[in-house]
Amino acid sequence: MSTSNNSNNSRSNREPDWKRFTLTSIKENADRSNNFLEFKHKASIKLKAWKLWKYIGGDEYKPPVIPELVPSQRIQGRDNSGNIVDVTLQGNNAEVAIAERLHAEWLENDRLLLSLINEAVPYQKSYVLQKCHTSHDAWNALCREYEPNNSLIAMNFNQQISTFSCQPGADPAEWLQVMLELYGKLCAADSTLMSDSEFAKILITHMSKDEKWRYTRDYLRTQLQLAQQTGVPLTSSTVVSVLRSEHIDRGLAPEIKAMHTLIQSASISSGDNLAVPSIQLAQTNVAGPSRPNRSAQLHTTLVNAPLDRSARILTVRFLPVTPKKIAFHMEGVK
Repeated sequence: MSTSNNSNNSRSNREPDWKRFTLTSIKENADRSNNFLEFKHKASIKLKAWKLWKYIGGDEYKPPVIPELVPSQRIQGRDNSGNIVDVTLQGNNAEVAIAERLHAEWLENDRLLLSLINEAVPYQKSYVLQKCHTSHDAWNALCREYEPNNSLIAMNFNQQISTFSCQPGADPAEWLQVMLELYGKLCAADSTLMSDSEFAKILITHMSKDEKWRYTRDYLRTQLQLAQQTGVPLTSSTVVSVLRSEHIDRGLAPEIKAMHTLIQSASISSGDNLAVPSIQLAQTNVAGPSRPNRSAQLHTTLVNAPLDRSARILTVRFLPVTPKKIAFHMEGVK
């Protein structure tokens, strides 16, 4: 039992290896955007895990206060019998000694943490921390510097997302990519301005109005209505997954376009008249709208070539589709 207690105590009293302990660097981009929200989020989690958040703020922020020293005194007084006796009034020497030790430890760790915060700040913003002598002051100074400006930046991205529709004839895959990039920048500036479910609704509202997208559009609108009725938010990852599945079906996905370019360049470089005539896409089952003549396997002819039994066939199999990545492998190329 004592061994377990000692182990727990050693964990609770552990200190980081300050030589290896680092914080996420704050980066500023040419468009004035930055990753301060990322810095703030990751730093707070890390500091709380190492019990260092008490140097920054919150309920734990209680810097040790050294009380004024009151020395012991010897005075004369009378006892219960009326006799004159010497009486010692105890001072607070012991209390002051403990407070001084705790204050020294606090000051040492606070200075180390302050140096790490300074290292995370870009050189052009080092003036923000010039008059900060504690990590608490430095943290608050950075919040005052970045958060108001980031709110304006986030509002700008919010406006762009709310008004950017996929126009008739435009590439839906490129539109979706732009929307995802804008939302990523918005969240980096202010993660509270637009929720994930709000973004999902905007994607459905502003997606392509072309007739050939009617089945997908109706399907997503139905899913949105069901989500509102059940009170379970429709996530943007669900919407993106459906849209990207449709992009694959229609040959609009960047991966399909890249494969098309790869096949054409390979055909030209080889000088072979028997170029790859077709690509067979073996899809995984992805939740999405059902429409007439939608088959489990989609055969898309990317390169027109004379039909020849000796022609090479390239098979591209797509692994499970995720909102962020579509993986595939090729086989059958000789």
